[in-house]
Amino acid sequence: MIKLIFFAVFTRSFAWAVIMGLAYAGLGTAFIYFLRRLDQRDDRERPEVPTYRPAGTDKVKFRWEYFPLVILLILIVWGEPIVVLLS
Repeated sequence: MIKLIFFAVFTRSFAWAVIMGLAYAGLGTAFIYFLRRLDQRDDRERPEVPTYRPAGTDKVKFRWEYFPLVILLILIVWGEPIVVLLS
C-alpha cells in the first residue's frame, strides 16, 4: 500500500500506481511464502523425541528456496530503479 501511495504521488498516474502497487504486493507475498517454506522442517528431519544439542553442531543444508528468495529480494530492493530506467 505504501508503494502504491508513493507511485501515485510521484508519477501522478493512478493506473501506473495501482499496477506497481500490485506488483510489489505480489513480490512481498511471494517472499513471505518462500520464507515460511524455509522455516518448515520435513517430517523425516523431525525426530520422535526431541534432542537438544549445541547450536554449532547443526549442519546447514542447501534448500532450493534460496534461489527464488534471492531473486525476489533483488526485485524488491532494486525493482524501482530498474523500472525507472526501463521507462
